[in-house]
Amino acid sequence: MNHALLIRWNFAFALALSSFADVRTDGFTSNAAFAQPADESTPKPAKKPDPTKLAEQAIEAFSKHDYAQAEQLLRQQLTADNNNFVPHYNLACALALQNKPDDAMAELVEAVQRGFVDRTQLNADPSLTLLRKHPQFIAMLANWPTVLDRQRDAVLAIAEKNFAHTKTDRDEALRLTFVSAFDERSFQQARAEITRVAAWGNTEVFPDLLNPAAAKLDPWVVVVLPNRKDFLTWIIANFGPSAVGSLSSIGGSYDHDAKRLVSQDLGSSLRHEFFHVLHWRDMTRRGQVHPIWVQEGLCSLVEDYDLVPSDADAPPRFEPATSWRTNIAKRLEKNNLLMPIEKLCSLTRPQFMTARPLAMYAQARTLFLYLHRQHKLAEWYAAYTEGFAKDPTGVTALKETLALDLPAMNKDYRAWVRALPAVAEEILPGHASLGIEVDAGNGEGPIIVGISSAARIEGDRRLIHAGDVITAINDRPTREIAELVRVLGDFKPGDTAELTLRHGQKYNAVKVILVAK
Repeated sequence: MNHALLIRWNFAFALALSSFADVRTDGFTSNAAFAQPADESTPKPAKKPDPTKLAEQAIEAFSKHDYAQAEQLLRQQLTADNNNFVPHYNLACALALQNKPDDAMAELVEAVQRGFVDRTQLNADPSLTLLRKHPQFIAMLANWPTVLDRQRDAVLAIAEKNFAHTKTDRDEALRLTFVSAFDERSFQQARAEITRVAAWGNTEVFPDLLNPAAAKLDPWVVVVLPNRKDFLTWIIANFGPSAVGSLSSIGGSYDHDAKRLVSQDLGSSLRHEFFHVLHWRDMTRRGQVHPIWVQEGLCSLVEDYDLVPSDADAPPRFEPATSWRTNIAKRLEKNNLLMPIEKLCSLTRPQFMTARPLAMYAQARTLFLYLHRQHKLAEWYAAYTEGFAKDPTGVTALKETLALDLPAMNKDYRAWVRALPAVAEEILPGHASLGIEVDAGNGEGPIIVGISSAARIEGDRRLIHAGDVITAINDRPTREIAELVRVLGDFKPGDTAELTLRHGQKYNAVKVILVAK
């Protein structure tokens, strides 16, 4: 269950790619093998079994209630895919359905040892009914916190082994461990950002998600914030060489099976993928898997935000903002190409991902922004999850929450999209500029590569250097160029802005008077 965020290197565009499946139909991978040519007298090596094909055949056998055949196919699959918990779990089901409780329990233990930690499914899967009175099953659930602690330590050890890092840490409340190669201050700011996103998600979408008693049964997730070299190595290993250097490149991923989040930046990629963590926790507790428009729409919603002042004694309020994605939705609406809501909600995963995915993500995010701006997001999610069995598309919940029929809903939604303000996607001539040339950086913030003669720097000019990282403007994070451009879009030439700069291990605050590009 892999969720990957792709960032178009044209800084204003991003694309999220994710995949999920039921435990029995999850994706499988195999390592390619390259053999040397052999002469005719040399016996050809036996062809390795294809785990994906075997998995498909096993699923077909399950559908025909031929559990003995499913067992045979799954045992063949294990010869090629023994480290994956999925075939072990499925084999446990096949054996339990053949009234072989001890053998089934042994395979279930193997699945747990390889990373299966979905307690909800253990309690709900009808295939495992036979095992629920098994002493070992009862003991395993009774010691579930220990199972989760071992899972946490194993996942963390793998991340520490595969990624260079300067920092490891743990967040007990959010059930997260961290492996970071970033500067300590930037890392702590990223942790604060995650906490802010979690608090907003708990209030606005996932009720009771952060309840300590319930959270104790949630599996731990490791958050990996690697250096650029390790990140590129990871991309190639997981997505292939074509994912690097093309128009689109992977920006991050949440692998739900492995309980591992990897992000190249501390900005939109990290927020998007972390919201997948929260959403999957809520879905797992409910025993639901929501369609792609819900998953990606919700997770895209937190990519861009502002901190809006609250009451005098309250901290600023997290507020999802209009973004380059809403710009896409506005262009679609202008050209009469905005998809009807009921059609968007009914899209299959292949339709969503292959038919103009940038447009699909833009429409899904914008629909959730529409709900949020009407203070209806939490109400919709409650109605949706309650009625999920009857209507997993979410259309019924939308009609109930908005008290509108589909024609009226589409009309109101289109008018709202039309009225949205456009967001800066690039700094146009005459718009506010730093007077400083920057490069994309490595996920912590844009890097200064040159300071033009037009730059107007207040105070000591020696506090700003080529190679400095711009981490914020007026305390608003600028972890990537797209964020920097969006923040600058709220300024005019002549305004004063304070840059937070990292120079080596030292941080400086430098004020600049913005100039017209």
